[in-house]
Amino acid sequence: MPDDMDFIPVPAELDHRIDNALHQLKREKHSHFLRKTSIAFASAAAAVAAFFTVCAANPAWAATLPVIGSLFRSTQTEVSYKGDYAKNAYAAVNPDANAGTAEQTFSDAAGKTLTVTSAAKVDVVSDKENDASAKALPDDEITMEIPEVTCTSKALYLAVTLTSRNGFPEGFRQTENEPAYSLGYDCLSLLSDGDASEENTSAVTLSADQMQGHYTDASHFEGIIRCDLSTMTVPADSFTAKLKITKLYGDLPDEMAYQNYTGTWDFTIPVRVDPSREQTIAVNDKNADGYGIASVTKTPYEVTADMMLPDTKQNADVFLAICDANGDLLEYQGENTDTYSTYERDTSRIFIFICDSDDYLNNLKGYYYSDDYAAKKDTMNFAQYLKQHALYSTDVSFD
Repeated sequence: MPDDMDFIPVPAELDHRIDNALHQLKREKHSHFLRKTSIAFASAAAAVAAFFTVCAANPAWAATLPVIGSLFRSTQTEVSYKGDYAKNAYAAVNPDANAGTAEQTFSDAAGKTLTVTSAAKVDVVSDKENDASAKALPDDEITMEIPEVTCTSKALYLAVTLTSRNGFPEGFRQTENEPAYSLGYDCLSLLSDGDASEENTSAVTLSADQMQGHYTDASHFEGIIRCDLSTMTVPADSFTAKLKITKLYGDLPDEMAYQNYTGTWDFTIPVRVDPSREQTIAVNDKNADGYGIASVTKTPYEVTADMMLPDTKQNADVFLAICDANGDLLEYQGENTDTYSTYERDTSRIFIFICDSDDYLNNLKGYYYSDDYAAKKDTMNFAQYLKQHALYSTDVSFD
């Protein structure tokens, strides 16, 4: 009789909602942990310094390159921080070369491609989980290339390609080789470090902890790095971004191990921000209990709100939830549970809620992720439900 359970059909919508709920739960737990815990990371010094260069190419080869934005277009839906990045992309070393322009704009008059590349010979080690022993593997050489960039006041998005001389391990390609893997994208973790020039006040040192995307074959990865800018002071229209990656590593699920690539990939990228594509609305509303919203910012890719809390409360005590114009919960923009994605959603009007963190994570969100939400929302959507239980609620409309 128990074997018959294998043949009970599961509705596709329920299966999809369960996957989404698991993904959201993972990010919520990760973010909640980070807000309550401060973790310091130290990375080993890189074994071999990499070179920084602009790749040379002959004109005939340059003419075959795709239009600017094509790499973003092939990866922007295969990450947890989705967005139409291709629409506003520009060449990494030439902010004036815009998305959709002819492929020849990838090369300058001297025939050099407008892409930032850093290559490093790397030490490769496989580490067993909870095991002090480590297995040294043959040295490799990995080239990292950043051909396209787009940026908002909240985050910098870098389109990235990786090429491994020896090829990446099969275990890294989880979307291809793991039947039970449901995230929908592959991921490589990063350690980053860098030194901003003290003489150049417009230089911003970035940090990044992962790149998400897909493997095109055993030796090539295409993806996107999201660098959060929300807590940084960044010039309003343009700045120089400095990013130094000192380690790449990924899971080897069959072996319960991590494969680490230690080297140095060093980038200096001119960045352009277009404030005209963003809208910040001052709300400055607070209830009698001291909960409120100071302002809301919407970019082409994300929306977030600046909360006001009573003196006795901290950010870790509350949870910010934002719903779209239809009253449905927006998806998180990657691991950032205070920042929500606007991708393919109606955000002309949004509903904003401040909830008790434990109540939201353990009770309230279950209403939205229940298997009968599609039926329940005809009577009460998630925004209406949260309004009855939140510590504070408001709504904002955008032009």
